[in-house]
Amino acid sequence: MQRWWIAIVAVVGIGLAILLFPRPDTGQDIPDVAPTNADAGDFDGDGTPEPRLRKKGRKNNSVMEGHKEGLERLAEIRSRPDAVHAGKLTAPWSTIRYALMKANDDEANALADDIAKVLAPLQSARRDPTTGKPFEEMETTLKDLEQRVAASKWAEEESVSIALARHREILEEYHAAVAEGTAEEGTP
Repeated sequence: MQRWWIAIVAVVGIGLAILLFPRPDTGQDIPDVAPTNADAGDFDGDGTPEPRLRKKGRKNNSVMEGHKEGLERLAEIRSRPDAVHAGKLTAPWSTIRYALMKANDDEANALADDIAKVLAPLQSARRDPTTGKPFEEMETTLKDLEQRVAASKWAEEESVSIALARHREILEEYHAAVAEGTAEEGTP
């Protein structure tokens, strides 16, 4: 019963807000439509459109079309068997590394750090196999790591055993692809 003054204060507050806050400046009034005006945003005082200055460079703002130089060579490099299989090998080794890091053991962390040292060259070989270590060196390092992981107590974990099997499959695919002659001359 004694709270009627809250309603009066609210009404007075809204009334003062309407009266005291300035209206936003929305610019000039909208000009009338003129048939000579092709662009509604370009008006001068008499309603005729102003000429637009063209940007230098491209004739229009469309996407550049046609042949892009250097992309064929990049596609050739990235489709070589060593590049493709280096990219495929990162997944099983990342899975193994993740499982070892979850174990939170000093031995597992040391093994995970060794795997991380191999993952970086594998990832860079995926982008450009002509730079960095040759694939045979990485394969030797991976086989050593495979033996160390297989001898560890984590080899029985399901995710680790599946990843090791996938690692072997990918290496077999790589050797089959090289044997078929799909490798470019001079491929490491």
